[in-house]
Amino acid sequence: MLTGLLSLHLLANSPLPSRGFVKLISMAALVGLIGLTVVTVWTTTVTQHTEPPPNPFTTFTDILPGHSKSAVHKRGFSCYGNPFTAAVNEDCTLELVSGSVTQVQVAIVNDVIDSTTFVIRENAVRLGDFEVFLGTPEIRRFGNVLKFLWRNRGVTVIALDPDKKSDHFLPLWSASFTRTG
Repeated sequence: MLTGLLSLHLLANSPLPSRGFVKLISMAALVGLIGLTVVTVWTTTVTQHTEPPPNPFTTFTDILPGHSKSAVHKRGFSCYGNPFTAAVNEDCTLELVSGSVTQVQVAIVNDVIDSTTFVIRENAVRLGDFEVFLGTPEIRRFGNVLKFLWRNRGVTVIALDPDKKSDHFLPLWSASFTRTG
């Protein structure tokens, strides 16, 4: 109790802090507040981009290469015989109005799906989304076309953007899955 009274007495009799000291404390508080704001905004932005997105192709597993063509017909694809190549018996297309895919193209050889290509809605899927699932791709540039290949998995994705480098946020135009082996 005596120490509390002594502290109060000393506080009441001490001189007011100088203006320079008050300015210094105010400036330090402002810098701390700005720093905290920057860290909060940065953390929010980074966490939005680091969570892996859902795989947009999980609803299409029945029409990936190696499956029977019956799944293609069940989904309502428009198919036609391909007279231009002996390797592909049928080419099929399905237009989609919603979701991250606008069109699906399937090539059928001997009643089995040989390749499936997805045309991706603008800015719906990015290169980094594929890298999360498949690892680092081999990169090829052809003019304004960037081609990313995962040869051992039979996957090729294409980005059309002459101004961008191949960063993780690069939006993709199409993704093709081809039967391997």
